[in-house]
Amino acid sequence: MGASNYIYLEGTWNQSISDWVSSHIRMFEYFGGVPQLVIPDNLKSGVLKASRYDPDITPAYYHMLSYYDTAAMPTRVAMPKDKAKVEGGVLIIQCWILAKLRNETIYGLAELNKRVRELMEFANNKPMKKYPDSRRQLFMKLDKPNLKPLPANKYIYREYKKIRVNSDYHIELSGHHYSVPYTLVKQEVDVWYNSNTVECYYHNQCVAKHIRSDVPMEQSTCVEHMPKSHKEYLALTPDRMLQWATSIGVATNLIVEDILIKAPHPDIGCRRSNGFLNLSKKYGNIYLELACDYAICNGIYDYKHIESIIKNNLIQNIATKTPVIVHSNIRGADYYH
Repeated sequence: MGASNYIYLEGTWNQSISDWVSSHIRMFEYFGGVPQLVIPDNLKSGVLKASRYDPDITPAYYHMLSYYDTAAMPTRVAMPKDKAKVEGGVLIIQCWILAKLRNETIYGLAELNKRVRELMEFANNKPMKKYPDSRRQLFMKLDKPNLKPLPANKYIYREYKKIRVNSDYHIELSGHHYSVPYTLVKQEVDVWYNSNTVECYYHNQCVAKHIRSDVPMEQSTCVEHMPKSHKEYLALTPDRMLQWATSIGVATNLIVEDILIKAPHPDIGCRRSNGFLNLSKKYGNIYLELACDYAICNGIYDYKHIESIIKNNLIQNIATKTPVIVHSNIRGADYYH
């Protein structure tokens, strides 16, 4: 810390962005607040491009700092005086912590950090040579009152990727495909993800959220992301077709049942049924039901011929006849000729 030289120290397995960000979070919690500014070195996990005037911060690092309402000002390259407090802290760590650990045998990172925490507390509570107070006492007087408060919820680390949307309005992440609005095809989106969720942003606006899946070559698709034609195709199910046919009449339902049974695949049957039932939009429900009734009475189950029955006005022929019982097992008089 700037005024008190208060130290926070921990060990990590490597210098990956996840360790870098997570160490900052634990440091803020140890301090019990957030500093106005963080001055890091030019570690690649935190700084994409070093610059004296306008350095480029990695998205994951920037997002975490923004969440805690602070910012980073990386030091200039090969300019240790820009972080003199850190250089001084390194000497303290070497003398009071690493020197005490050099003859100890420690197993695992958790055990190391437990031992480091003990020695760190000793160094922070030890009175300094130039001041009668310890680093902790100076921290409570000088630095702590000027720290920003911690947010109500702890920051949850997420990985980041910039991904281009495929022509099927899906992005590919670790072998799994997630949908985004179809209007973003061929555009690049910012993807933030962890082990639980996947969030997609376009121009800083969240456009899609998904539960993370590790199933390869599968898709997580939201109906809201589909174009109109795909939504209509998705609605073509056997149950939907039968419900539509039943709302028109009994004869129409029997014709649709026959179409679905004879189709080589359910999708083909649904598409044929949809085309057949669309005749009701052109000619009306009454005419379609009468045409189906007439077709069944004459042993006709080919849906392609039913429209010709309506066009040729053949349904008037059954208006003066005795009503016929409609059933799929009744073949009609012509069957016995």
